[in-house]
Amino acid sequence: MKKATTRQAYAKRIESVIELIWSDPLKDWGLLELADHACFSPYHFHRIYKQMCGETVHKTTRRLRMHFAGKLLQRPNTHIHQTAQETSYRSTESFSRAFQQTYGMSPSQWIHQLKQTEITNMHSVKIEDMKPQKLFGIDHKGPYMQIGAAFDKLYAWGFSKQAVLSEKTQVIGIFYDDPGHVKPEKLRSTACISAPEKMASDREDIQLITLEGGRHATLKFIGPYSQLEQAYQWLYGSWLPESGEEPANRPCFEIYLNNPKDTPPQALETLICMPLK
Repeated sequence: MKKATTRQAYAKRIESVIELIWSDPLKDWGLLELADHACFSPYHFHRIYKQMCGETVHKTTRRLRMHFAGKLLQRPNTHIHQTAQETSYRSTESFSRAFQQTYGMSPSQWIHQLKQTEITNMHSVKIEDMKPQKLFGIDHKGPYMQIGAAFDKLYAWGFSKQAVLSEKTQVIGIFYDDPGHVKPEKLRSTACISAPEKMASDREDIQLITLEGGRHATLKFIGPYSQLEQAYQWLYGSWLPESGEEPANRPCFEIYLNNPKDTPPQALETLICMPLK
C-alpha cells in the first residue's frame, strides 16, 4: 500500500513538471529548475522523470521545441533565424543542427519540401467497422498542438497505477472542433489511453469514456503531427464529397500507431478515423 501511495505522489510531482514545461514549450528548461519545482534532489529527479515519462528531461524539452519549430516554419515568409530565436536557441547554427538531427533535413530543406509537397500518402481511405472501446481520458482546451501535455499527464498517472500501461495500450486523441472555425484557445479535445477491463479512474480529471464503434472512414497519415491538418483538408475537401458517404454526428479521432518519444517526426504514423452513418 505504501509503495502504491509513493508512486502516486511521485506521479503528481512529475505532472506538475509536465504542466510547467508545457506552459512554455519553447523555453530551454534547466534540470535544476525543474527538479526544484518537483521538490526532488537533482541527483534523483532525472532518473525518476525518465522512469515515469519514458525519456530524459533534455529529450522532452528538445522534442517539444522541435515539435513547435516544425509548425513555426510552416508560416508564410518565415525566417529560420526568427524561428531559432523563438525556440530558445542561441544561434541559427545550433538550431539547424538540432532540427537536422530531429527531422533528417535542414530547416531550409523542410521549408522547400512544404512548398513542393503534394499529399501522396493519403489517397487510400478504408471503410472499417470498429468495436466500441473503453478509454481513460483527460480533457484539453486550447491549441491542438498542445494536447501533448494531457497525454504526458495521463501517462504519468498510468505509470503510478498497476496494469494500466502495457504493450497493448492504444493512444487516442478525440477532437471536437474545426480549427478553421474555432479560435485556438477554445478548441476542445481529449487525450486518451485504452482502459483495462473493470478498471475505474481514481481522479476527477481522468474520466472513463466509451468510444463508440461502427463504420469509420480511416486514413493513415505518415509524417509530423504539425502537418496533420493537411490530411484533414484532403479528407474533407477531396475524398468525402466524392465518396457517397456522410459523417455521423460524432467527432473524429486519431489513433497514434507509434511513439513520438522514440520515432522521428517524418516516420510518425497516425490513423485518422471519421465516424460514418
